[in-house]
Amino acid sequence: MTPEPVDHCTYIIRAWKEPASSPEAGQWRFVLITVDSKQREGFVVIEHLLKALQSELTNVTQDLPP
Repeated sequence: MTPEPVDHCTYIIRAWKEPASSPEAGQWRFVLITVDSKQREGFVVIEHLLKALQSELTNVTQDLPP
């Protein structure tokens, strides 16, 4: 069975700063959520989030015609 061709992707990026009352006060946190699969991946370094998103989009679009 061949997979359905992908014609769109939906991602949610959530960003928040840890509250002053937590041991990680002031630390930024990020979550990348792939809406269709409900996959979640957390990050503390924004560059890692951006690299993961770039990888996701590259995987999805690499076989599509321009």
